[in-house]
Amino acid sequence: MEPEDEGEGGGAHEAGEAEPAAESLAAGASQGVAAPAPAAKDAQDEGSTLDRFAFISWLRDVARGSLLCATVLVHLCVAAVDPHIMEEAQSLADWLTETRHELHASPELLYDLRNTSTIVRRHLSEMGVSYK
Repeated sequence: MEPEDEGEGGGAHEAGEAEPAAESLAAGASQGVAAPAPAAKDAQDEGSTLDRFAFISWLRDVARGSLLCATVLVHLCVAAVDPHIMEEAQSLADWLTETRHELHASPELLYDLRNTSTIVRRHLSEMGVSYK
């Protein structure tokens, strides 16, 4: 028989011969030594499952706390804003919506944008912006 490459055990052995680890297990079984109980592996799996569960629970609590902080900060920022600024922002939003509706009332394609050009020039003139 020809020797095979070295395995994980580190020593060369011939084909058909038992691995050194298998020999030691067989020797232990004949001497009355029991293999590790599967319950030990299950306990390890259960421990890692509990660790994952604890981590997920912690992560969920952190996310809830972060969401609560963000909500409170937004409400505080809104409460701190001058009402005049909110009115200006609303009027700007209304103007922007009207302009968008006006632009999309008559869609144009490619480079023939006569209506769009007219609307843009009118709005620029109203704002005092010079254009060519």
